[in-house]
This record gives sequence, structure tokens and C-alpha cells, in this order.
Amino acid sequence: MDNFDVIIVGAGPAGSIASLYLSRAGYKVLLLDKAHFPRKKVCGDACSAKGLEIINELGFLDEILKLPHVKVNHLLMSAPNSSSVIVDYQPREFIGCSGFVVERVHNDNAIFSVAKKESTTIEGFSVDKLIFEGNKVIGVEGTTENGERKKFHAKVVMGADGANSVVARAVGSENVDNNHRCGAVRGYYSGVTGLTDTIELYFIDGIIPGYFWIFPMANGIANVGLGLVSSKISKKKISLMKMMDIAINSPQIKERFKNAKLLGKIDGWIIPFGSKRVKNHGNGWVLVGDAASLADPLSGEGFGNAALSGKFAAQVIIKALKNNDFSESAFAEYEKLVSDAMDKEFHSAYLLQRVSNYGFLINMFIDKAAKKPEFKALLEEMMENNDARYVAHSPLFYLKLLLT
Repeated sequence: MDNFDVIIVGAGPAGSIASLYLSRAGYKVLLLDKAHFPRKKVCGDACSAKGLEIINELGFLDEILKLPHVKVNHLLMSAPNSSSVIVDYQPREFIGCSGFVVERVHNDNAIFSVAKKESTTIEGFSVDKLIFEGNKVIGVEGTTENGERKKFHAKVVMGADGANSVVARAVGSENVDNNHRCGAVRGYYSGVTGLTDTIELYFIDGIIPGYFWIFPMANGIANVGLGLVSSKISKKKISLMKMMDIAINSPQIKERFKNAKLLGKIDGWIIPFGSKRVKNHGNGWVLVGDAASLADPLSGEGFGNAALSGKFAAQVIIKALKNNDFSESAFAEYEKLVSDAMDKEFHSAYLLQRVSNYGFLINMFIDKAAKKPEFKALLEEMMENNDARYVAHSPLFYLKLLLT
């Protein structure tokens, strides 16, 4: 019973979604996770329509809709000088909004619960080693929660085990570039006033080039957090907890937190950006989700790309299983699918992220967007259209900002 067609390490959205596509194609799948579900996932909790569309395709969107969530339709952006603008997102017809904010402990458990019915799953199993035959991965080895060592073999091993992926590290493909990783902290707060169907981003003096967010959640709770590129944290020896305190007590924010209470504690995590992606496939293995460094470099959102990568990987693995070819070249199509679907978005988001390092540029742009309809329309287009984002890197664009 230790032989499978595919072993998936990590049962988060990317791994569980991949397992569903594979098991429904008739293949024997082993889905492993070191935790027991429901398990906590430190995150901003935003779920884009991109990921929800795949859940809809798999036929269990109604299960997600039953979870406590807030539908999101707008984005507020606030500049260091306190000027702000609200951008309207285009709603997606199948959900009637542009996305959800739903606590990942519930969302991930709902997805895993469906996958668990359709594949072999083991919770509380910590993979710490890959099994190789020459340079080909043929299985995994790890420890049960009772301390028992076990080995499992498969034709393909998928690493879906997050930013600190054991699989990625074992094949030499982990993201270690601090210019393309983000440190983030977040906490849940009650009593934050002014919550609507709007996600809020704040660029505040004292925390730039990081940004502060407030995301509305069900039952009047807010997901409140802050993110900063890891290279800036290490270079300036910055404390994200101190930056959170600066942001919450800033003039733009402090009145809204007058009666707020932190629920539990503030947690931190690493977000691996897709602006410098790692090698995502090799002989007998593929990487998906955060293990493959697929988070958006501007927003940090990773759910949508994780879901999409799980689908892409499953499609390519199904072909490999049919052809009985598990070589690196057999999985090259997976890289192409990811690249075609995401790289343009990653590049444009990374360029905008770099522009957001400069407070005076943020002030200038948000001032104009707040006062002039043509600039607000451009900002809305930039949020939806990768090509429009490139406008922000033209010197002529800033000349127009100054002169208009």
C-alpha cells in the first residue's frame, strides 16, 4: 500500500485542488500534511476570483459560500499625506463580486474536506526526506505523529508544502532571494470602525516601503497586517511589530482603533514572490503554490495562483502518467502554462511594487486619482490590466502627473 501514482506533500489549496483533478482522472493519489485539519494558516485571508473560479469548476463553490465571509468590491488606497481614493473592482458574474475575504482556517479545511473524500490522505505526517533513484525523485520519507518512520513511493512527487517547502529544498529549488520575498505580520481585531466591502491599503510615513492593510471579515472582525520586502527588513534591521504599532497609531488610522481589541496574537510569515520564480519541475517532481514562489509581488495574494498552479500541474501530470514519462522534459509544459498565465502579471506587479517605495510618487498619484476622473480610471485599469501597469514606469507618465 505504499505505492501511488502521485504523492502530494501539503494539503493546502494548491495540493488539495491538484489531488482532486488527479483522483477524478482515475489515478491513485496520496495527500500528506504535517498538520491536522482544520489548521491555522497565517495569511491576509483574501481569496481572489481566480481561485474561486477553479473551485466553481470543481463543483463545490457552494461549500465555500456557506463559510463566514465578506464579499469585496472595492479597494481603498491611502497615501502618506492622507489623501485617498477608492477603486471599484469589476465583479465576476459567477460570484457577484470581485473576491472574498474568508479566514483561511475555514477555507482550506473546506477544500481539503472535499479532497479527503476522493484520495488517500494522511494528516500529522511530516515529510523530511525525498527518495531518489539516481537523479529522479521516486518517493518520500517521513515521520508519523507517533514517531513511526514511513516511506511512500510514487511516479511523481508534488511539493505543495508552502514557502518553507521541504520538497523544494530537497531538489535545490527554494526561494532564498530576499529581494523577492516579503516578511509579513497580521492579527485579527474586533472593534475596528468603518469596515465595508472594501479592502484597504495604507502607505504611511515610517513604514514605507512597506504597506499596512485592513481587510474586512465576517462578524465585524478585521484582518490587520503589514508587509515589507525581506531585503529591506534585514538591511535596516526593522521590526515589523514596531512598524505595525506605528501604522495603527498614525493620524490616518488611530481613531478607527480607539476601541479595537486584538484577538489572540500577531503572527508572522514569509511570502515568496513570483517576480523571481524558482525552477518548478524536474525528474519525477513538480512544485506548486508558495513552494513554487507564485505570490503576487504587489498585493502578496497567493490563493488564486496556488489554485491555478494545482490545476496546471495536475493536467501535465495526467499526460505524463498516460505516456509513462516522468522526466524533466515531460513536465516542461507545466512551466509554460505557469509562465503564460502569470509572468506578465508578476513583472508588472513587481515594477509597481518598486515605484511604491517612494512616498512622494504615491502622494502625487493618489492625489491626482482622488481629484481627476481620468487618473482614477487609469488606476482602476491598472488594478485589472497588466498592460496598464506599465504606464507607471514611463517618465512621460510622471511628467503628465506634474503638469496636469
